[in-house]
Amino acid sequence: MKISTFVNLLQEDPRQRFQFKEETRGWPESHVKELLVRHHGRHSIKSVNAANKRITLGMAHQMGISTAIFCTNMQGWRSFREYGIWSEEDSELIRLVRRVPEVYGVDMLDSQPVLISVDVKKALYNNIMFFKCPDGSLVTEGDDRGCLSPEYFQEVITVNWEREVLLDQATVL
Repeated sequence: MKISTFVNLLQEDPRQRFQFKEETRGWPESHVKELLVRHHGRHSIKSVNAANKRITLGMAHQMGISTAIFCTNMQGWRSFREYGIWSEEDSELIRLVRRVPEVYGVDMLDSQPVLISVDVKKALYNNIMFFKCPDGSLVTEGDDRGCLSPEYFQEVITVNWEREVLLDQATVL
């Protein structure tokens, strides 16, 4: 197949997923032209954004990633503790954070916040893929069932917010 035929075929893509750029490479005298083709459609792994970078076991060690945290509530923990963490209904990926937001769980009036610490290195060693998102969080599809098994849970804690009255207008008068 000729290059021009290939380019024409890609340009006829109804979703317009291909981008083309012609560059001159090498020494200025050589004027070797290259055609660069970029696909900007979906990743072959469900819901993975192209900006997300896959983490290998070696990279995890270099980046200091040994654990990540899944934030849930007591009701979620009751369902996850036996079978593992499943993705949210509106996503195909399980999202983990490296740091818990300072005010996580403050607005959870109906349920106590629960933090599940996941052993990322152990999961990577068992061929579970993780991707680092631009915001620093991690995402994974989990195992072949789409979950992170309880065998990867390192620690599970509840967050308790104590309420201390610093000012009571009724007693100030």
